[in-house]
Formats: sequence, C-alpha cells, structure tokens
Amino acid sequence: MSFFVALANGAACDSDSNGVYESGLPPSTVFMRASPSSDDYGLAEPTLNGLTVTALDLGTGFHGMEGDVAGGFENGGVIHFESRETTESGDSRLSSLLGFYGMESVRCTSAECADVYAVAAERAGQGSSDGFTDYWIFGTAHTGNPSEATFVFDSSAGLEPLASSGEEALYGHATNRYSGITGPVNPGMEMAEEGYLSERGSEFVSVSDNRLEFRMSRRLGRCIWALVAEE
Repeated sequence: MSFFVALANGAACDSDSNGVYESGLPPSTVFMRASPSSDDYGLAEPTLNGLTVTALDLGTGFHGMEGDVAGGFENGGVIHFESRETTESGDSRLSSLLGFYGMESVRCTSAECADVYAVAAERAGQGSSDGFTDYWIFGTAHTGNPSEATFVFDSSAGLEPLASSGEEALYGHATNRYSGITGPVNPGMEMAEEGYLSERGSEFVSVSDNRLEFRMSRRLGRCIWALVAEE
C-alpha cells in the first residue's frame, strides 16, 4: 500500500477534486491510496499529538487512516508521525514513549535534528508475548529543502541518541507499557545498525539519504523443543 508524508509546511492538494488546491497542510500529513489498485488517495492531517496510521499488517501494507487510534500505539500494528515541535512540546506519544524508556529530555540539542519523527510500533501476531510491543524510531532532517532531506544524520538529546545516529535507527525492545516490563531479551532502547533483527524477527534492512527499509515480521513463531537420549 503506497502512502506519502508531507515533511514541510506548504504541501497542497485538491482534496475534493474541484480544481482548487488547499494549501498549508502541516508536516506529518499522510496521503494514502484508498486501495492497492486505486488512483484515489485519502488524506489525514495530524492532531496535536501527531498522526497515527493503523496497519492491517505492517508486513503487507498500511490499511486505513485515522487521526488518533485509541490504544493502537500501545498495542502495535501502527506507524505514527509527528513533527519536531510536537515531540519537543513534551506532551506527545513519542515524548511519552521516550520518557517511558527513561529518556529525561526529548529536546534535540545536536547540530542536526529531525524535522519529522516516525515510530513503527511492531506487533507480529498473537501469542505469549501478545502484550508486548517493539518500537522503531527514526526521523527525517533538512525537510525545508527537498533536495537535502535525509534519513541519515546524527541527532541527540544531551548525551543520549535521538532517532538516528548516522546509518542507525533507535530501537525500543519489546515493552509492556502498562506493567513496565521491558524485554524479555534485553531492556530499554539502543541504536540498531543495518541488518539488526528485532525480538519479533523484523529486520532493519538498510538506510540511505532517501530510502529507509524494514522487513516487518507478520506472525510469531512457536518453537517446540524435545530432549532425547543419545544412543
């Protein structure tokens, strides 16, 4: 499923096909095809807390658009966008998530900062870890000049990395936001390099100036181990 995200103010579209283009759409506005075969796009503008886009399945494509999906961010299966201003207000989904992981400040203090942040909340099916969600956090910098916009930059909040570090993305280990349990493999957050596999089996494939690729797992595997005597 194709979708596009407005990265800077001034994006415009003819939402009602009357030949008049509405301008001034804010950053993080999402345009998404009505269906995989359709040439029509839906439009959703961010709320004060950004914009959460529901996913039928992060492995096969985004499905549906809502401005604020109740419980979806915590339950996974969504991707969330918000502007730097929204994040640094301290009252957004991303700032709350980073605070939950122990980050004291979400205000970017580095030479380069993301203008738009994105969070992919991963949830590969149901099972024993159904209550846990993994998070991939990344951003886009220099959006004021489209020719300079990039996924590859170094950003930090004080001494802590924020959203990206060169060719890395910020990964939040499987976390139950209600019980406070993080894991079960490792706690907290870390910068992940290309080729990193999440605890649910998704892969951070690669990142370049104009492309960021993940392979999202769609279902949990279930292993059965058997011990046998060696003859």
